[in-house]
Amino acid sequence: MHKKIYSVLGDYYHEHDLLLDALNKAIRPLLSYIELFDIIADDLPEIITQKPNLIILNKENRVNPAEQEKQYWMTRSIEKQIFDYVVNGGSFIAWHAGLASYPVEGQFYSMLKGYFKSHPNEHIMVKYIFTEGMLVTDKPVNFEVLDEHYFVECNSSDTNVFLVSQSVEGSSVAGWAHKFGNGRVCCITPSHMKEGLLHMGMLNLLQQCIQWCCKT
Repeated sequence: MHKKIYSVLGDYYHEHDLLLDALNKAIRPLLSYIELFDIIADDLPEIITQKPNLIILNKENRVNPAEQEKQYWMTRSIEKQIFDYVVNGGSFIAWHAGLASYPVEGQFYSMLKGYFKSHPNEHIMVKYIFTEGMLVTDKPVNFEVLDEHYFVECNSSDTNVFLVSQSVEGSSVAGWAHKFGNGRVCCITPSHMKEGLLHMGMLNLLQQCIQWCCKT
């Protein structure tokens, strides 16, 4: 039986088609048992009722970040729906922008156990290094790319950190995963640039996270 994955990708700063291309390349070795459906955020509440195997989010919460009066797509109702979906056995990957601009005190971040704080103004070389005792993968591939170096707040004592990032600007947690209720949650910060998104190290990382979340 095929595992059904739904992705919500792209926003003002992150090109949808590039993200989808990277995701399609990452799952190519898994197509014998995985189906990917790309949807818009407005469709997410209905999709969650169908109990998919995995939801992948790479989209920040702000709809119009360049405007003075900000609008946000994730309502309290959708936030609770995602929370309950994972508690009841669903899996969720927050990828790059999927960690950005959601309510810090809300159920969403309490489920993720971390969130985006900042990144340097300029793109810089960033090393992504797997740590010992990895929950997600037994096939680590460290890589280095020109990237937007995400610095995050992560409750490291309450999750399993498996990836860290390093650059001239400092270091940060870059990947973590945990079981939440009956479901699974995985968070990864890379990548923003095309070079990083299509790098074999990035594709391997994404593939391994998907396999862990889908329990394959």
